Formats: sequence, structure tokens, C-alpha cells
Amino acid sequence: SLTGRQDFTHMRGKPVEVGALPTVFPLFHPAYLIYRQAARRVMCEDLAALARYFDDRRIEHAPPENAFCQS
Repeated sequence: SLTGRQDFTHMRGKPVEVGALPTVFPLFHPAYLIYRQAARRVMCEDLAALARYFDDRRIEHAPPENAFCQS
């Protein structure tokens, strides 16, 4: 809803510029993952992309929790 756009599927997992707001990085809501276990792989890919985004910009962040994304 921050972007005013309806194409979340195409925006998720990528940085999105929203006017004067800071860059947003759309991710699935955790409840979506509870009810749709198949989306887990996609969420792990998105989290890896977010970590790369931080690394590329030298933004300090906590190391990813690998337990969620391990098979």
C-alpha cells in the first residue's frame, strides 16, 4: 500500500523507490508463509537479495538466520 501500486508480485524482493520515503523492500507477510509453505523458497531468495542490497551499500545488518531457509 505504500507504493500505491497493485503489482506486488513484480515488486517483491527488489528495492522500490517511493517518492520522498526511504527505499522499501517488499517481502511476503509472515502469515502468508505459514499458510503457503511453497512460498518459503521465494522468501529465502528475497531475504538473500535484501542481504546483498545491504552488502552492496555497506549497510550494517545482522547475519541472516539460516534455520528458516535450510531444507
